[in-house]
Amino acid sequence: MKTLVRLTLSASLLLLAACHDTANETPLPEQGSGSICFSVLNYEQLSYDGTRSEAPQVSNLDCLDMAVYSVGTNTLITNERKENGDEGYGSFSVTLPYGTYNIVFLGYSDKRRAELDSPTNIVFTDNFVPNCFCRTLTLTVDAENLGTRNISLQRVMADFTLVSKPGNIPENLATIRITATGGGHHLNALTGFAPQAEERVFSFNVAGIDRKKDLILTYHTFLPQEETTMNFIVAALDTEGKEIRTRTFSNVPMKINQRTRYTGDFFVPDVFNITLEDKEWSIEEHNY
Repeated sequence: MKTLVRLTLSASLLLLAACHDTANETPLPEQGSGSICFSVLNYEQLSYDGTRSEAPQVSNLDCLDMAVYSVGTNTLITNERKENGDEGYGSFSVTLPYGTYNIVFLGYSDKRRAELDSPTNIVFTDNFVPNCFCRTLTLTVDAENLGTRNISLQRVMADFTLVSKPGNIPENLATIRITATGGGHHLNALTGFAPQAEERVFSFNVAGIDRKKDLILTYHTFLPQEETTMNFIVAALDTEGKEIRTRTFSNVPMKINQRTRYTGDFFVPDVFNITLEDKEWSIEEHNY
């Protein structure tokens, strides 16, 4: 998936309300301010089978964030958030004193929102990890560094997906609880990795599922490195919170921009398949 972001840089001694072309203006002195515009035009999306989505639009993302940090101290200078449907969704502008900055862009699909106080420790509401895309740009704002740039957002999380075939799903099933170790729910936007591995517990409400169809649960996670292994304890709970069935998935291969999928019948003896989907979403099948 690629997201194109157009950056138009212009400089002025005064703070500008919007960006404009300064190609024919007198060069600015060493001290001043630069006005920066970012425009998310659209993005190219690949589905999990490797095919391109038709007419991909930035409107497919629920939220876009831009955050500007000082280089070295990682102090948050300013940030702007655009919700899908907002006027000017996909466009950002900011005026900054001459200097060098880390500018973080996030695009994600969920109602939970990112806390952006630190670029090395971004976390979402409820410790949730959404389908998340990120790009960090180190940018020097000065009179010489003007022009237009294109930036592509990249997926920064991995997926663990559990598929249980219909036929044996209990009527009193209410919750699926996943306890995961080896991944993380914080993001260091400067590296694209989780700052550290940490345990995370997340529950899915499945009380209203159609028991005639596959039960599909997808757990997103950040990783402390490009690829690693994780452990998942998956517990099925009834309406009173009592355990119906628990399975442990050990040494699960995980990789950024890859979906690892286990398919089988969760509620009968161990007959599952494991599927790895890489960044082009090709599939490799395994049994366990």
